[in-house]
Amino acid sequence: MEASKSNQGSALEEESKEPNQLIKGMRSLQFKKIVQDLHSKRSWKEIISNDEEKKIKDGLHTLSYTKPSIIQAAAIPKIRASPNENFLFQSGNGSGKTGAFCVPAIFAVDPSSTDYQVIILANSRELIRQIKQVLDVLSKNTGIKIEIGEDAEIKQCQILVTTPNYFANKLTGRTSIKLRAIKLVVFDEADEIFKHQSNLEILEVLVNYLKSNTPFPQYVLFLATLDDEVIENIKSIVTEFNSFKLKKEALVLKGVCQYYLVADIKKRREFLQKYFDMFKQCAMIFTNQKKTAIFIQDALKELGNSTEMLIGGGTMSFQERDRIIDGFRKQSFHALISTNVLARGIDVPEVDIVINFDIPVTSNEGYYEPDYANYQHRIGRTGRFGTDGLALTFVENDNDGVNMGHLKSIETHYGTEIKEVKSIEEFLEIYRAMRPYLFVYNDSKQGFDI
Repeated sequence: MEASKSNQGSALEEESKEPNQLIKGMRSLQFKKIVQDLHSKRSWKEIISNDEEKKIKDGLHTLSYTKPSIIQAAAIPKIRASPNENFLFQSGNGSGKTGAFCVPAIFAVDPSSTDYQVIILANSRELIRQIKQVLDVLSKNTGIKIEIGEDAEIKQCQILVTTPNYFANKLTGRTSIKLRAIKLVVFDEADEIFKHQSNLEILEVLVNYLKSNTPFPQYVLFLATLDDEVIENIKSIVTEFNSFKLKKEALVLKGVCQYYLVADIKKRREFLQKYFDMFKQCAMIFTNQKKTAIFIQDALKELGNSTEMLIGGGTMSFQERDRIIDGFRKQSFHALISTNVLARGIDVPEVDIVINFDIPVTSNEGYYEPDYANYQHRIGRTGRFGTDGLALTFVENDNDGVNMGHLKSIETHYGTEIKEVKSIEEFLEIYRAMRPYLFVYNDSKQGFDI
């Protein structure tokens, strides 16, 4: 029953303006230029009832959701009108997907019952915390209890936000979690969830467990990127669903200017040092390997730069990861270095520049291929909700041209242009043209200061 549509749009995952909230509204960032308007023409009262709008009105205001985004206006009515049908929605990075499933999740809950009623699954701790923060704001006048599922602890709530691994060994035995009242299961960044065999094994057990529920739960999947293998994996678990997909060209982030610089390790390090000597704007630096992230962090720390590193794989405690991502949201430091663990879903609107320390690649039977999805997700940490931003990718100058071939393949895949810059000075000139108020002309130097 898979039907495909390509007329989906995209919109903003905007976040809270309240001082105690770590999530912020994009419209509070005056330095960002709007390149593409991603709002729907419809109002909230056209997609939810007046009474429902009143319940979440304060939350919508806090999140600066003055109007629904295109994906919100498209997805919310479909999810709610057809609870016996499953859906897959594709929409671009920073387009408002979180709001598109948080609103129907809240209204799926019967407040008179304390049972688990909604499960929201995502691929990382940082993303499930962000989703809960949005839910907390939207639901603050509803009395709905929302919890994060982690470790062995089982917390009673009505909406549970967690990763698939949380359900390993929790569906059987005397201490098993009781999910007989589940009505809705949401998969955020579904392509990342469904590409891992370990997740598929857990999800198969979970879905089989939920088959005895009456009525069956509704399954809703949200993603920005997908491929044929992911679709087949989804079909193996969620057997039937209505699909609303985008053409690859529609995923291009129109506000993100993309550049590359041919550079060896020494030149890359020099570039970063010059950049951080001059700029205090918020940046994210992505690497393929943990050891490279550690190398960059050590080098920049040694030179006195205000940076932090966040990598997955069990090398950092939950508390340390929380401290770092929260500090980045508060702008306690200027740059965050990470592997692909933060490439997806994380919304920090202040991020102005994304630097790929290396081209994202994936290994296929020993051969390296461009990682199209993670390239798109990495650069999507800037240019949120149709705003502008910069993305720079370092390319190793190899004799056989493999690295440049990977970059050109990414360019062709998305039908976009990634322009070359020759030096830090050329890149600074591009940035000066984008953010002229950051620069002041110095007569004595016959040049610009920042």
